[in-house]
Amino acid sequence: MESIEKDPRCAAITDALSDGVLILDMSCRVIRANLAFTRMTGHETAALAGRDASEVAGLFFEPEGAAWLLSRMDQVRKGEVPDREPVNIVAKDDHIILAMCSVNFVRDDKGDPIAVIVALEDISELRKVEQELRNANVFLSKALTDLKRIQQQVIQSERLNAVGQMASGIAHDFNNSLMPVLGFSELLIKRPHLMDDREEALSMLRDIHSAAKDAAETIRRLRDFYRQPEDTGRIPVSLNQIAESVVSLTQPRWRGVARSRGITIDIQQKLEEIPSISAHESQVREVLTNLMLNAIDALPKGGTITISTGADRDWARISIADTGEGMAADVKRRVFEPFFTTKGAHGTGMGLAVAHGIVRQHNGRIEFRSEPGQGTAFDLYFPLKHEGQAISDPAKKIRVHPDILRVLCIDDEQWSRDVMKRLLSYAGHTVVLAGSGSEGLREFGKGQFDLVIVDRAMPDMSGDVVAMRIKSMQPDMPILLITGFGEIMKDTGESPAGVDAILSKPISHEELHEAIAKLMGDC
Repeated sequence: MESIEKDPRCAAITDALSDGVLILDMSCRVIRANLAFTRMTGHETAALAGRDASEVAGLFFEPEGAAWLLSRMDQVRKGEVPDREPVNIVAKDDHIILAMCSVNFVRDDKGDPIAVIVALEDISELRKVEQELRNANVFLSKALTDLKRIQQQVIQSERLNAVGQMASGIAHDFNNSLMPVLGFSELLIKRPHLMDDREEALSMLRDIHSAAKDAAETIRRLRDFYRQPEDTGRIPVSLNQIAESVVSLTQPRWRGVARSRGITIDIQQKLEEIPSISAHESQVREVLTNLMLNAIDALPKGGTITISTGADRDWARISIADTGEGMAADVKRRVFEPFFTTKGAHGTGMGLAVAHGIVRQHNGRIEFRSEPGQGTAFDLYFPLKHEGQAISDPAKKIRVHPDILRVLCIDDEQWSRDVMKRLLSYAGHTVVLAGSGSEGLREFGKGQFDLVIVDRAMPDMSGDVVAMRIKSMQPDMPILLITGFGEIMKDTGESPAGVDAILSKPISHEELHEAIAKLMGDC
């Protein structure tokens, strides 16, 4: 013991340690305390030397810590593996220090214990840092939660903005389609003498018909925002005919509006003989109409728009070029980006993005050239069909049912009833009309019918209910549901009981008679 107590090397070594060290003899009386212990507790060796462990423990340990220290010394004396325990140290000035305490023996060369070592590591700062880290983690967790909430709000806001932009774009396209419908129909109504010119009247009617089909397709296109469009319904399409149609459809804009501004827009058509392509006609017309309107907007002082076509071995091309303002480099980089527009509040930023998507869906590509002050040209390339490639042509599949049918048509909309009556009557069928579900059931009970056509959304009784009641009376009666919700019902797989087939409004003459032919077993 004398050697440990008086050995200067032992004192030098323990004083060099950063941990507080208390050395006791085998009777558990204090031999010395190092400088770190004195700094930590305020107790010096001179004040502690010779004092019993239980007495000393009471000086700088809280009661629980003192009891632990004494029991730990007994355990170590019995040969148990030492461990460390966090304890609170009460300094001489009564401030509390959190320390990690360990107890072990110093042994001689023979392995016999000659002293007890109590080591105290001040972990107050470490625990303070740990607490700060825990607090920071709580703060960051809350911040992350708030960020996710804000992110969802931003996403929702962007979705609402996208819906607004989309609705604006749909309204834009729909209004463009209505322009020739209202314009040409008004001309024919107010100037009936125009119908004396058969070719002029037919030209207007064809444009009205094309525009109305495009309007219907615009509405149907809404479902593309929640559903991948199917690659069906393509037919042989002439790009030259579409080009001529687009020039005619946009005439009120490039001629009338231009003249109202005191400018002149010259339209040039350079159309070569090219093969037909396999395409959705209304979608291609939509793309070209949008490009045409963009070209018109690019000519605030007037100029020339050239629409041209051409073909090589694999591709058919249609181009729309203007002599307008052109695009700067930063605009060209973002030209197909959704919602990007240079038109401010007057633009939706969807036109070219939709155009790009439509061309890609047709396995084609869209390219453009533009320089500031030198105009812009868009080139659309569509693959030409190869030998053996089948292209569906609805006109070849449609067969009007040869029999004269007695049809009950139930719809609460007067216009719908009038259209259905004419479409069916001109095909030779006998038509009985009903303006409500209950009236339709009464008419069905009065006579014999070969087919029932019913609307779905009616105020007194839905078409679903009408269909079920008719089927309960005559299970083999074919029932055709014609509704504005038809596309949604097809997408969701909804098929009301009692309904044999579904068509979506608005319908064409061909769609109606093809559906009837299938229902009556003639296809």
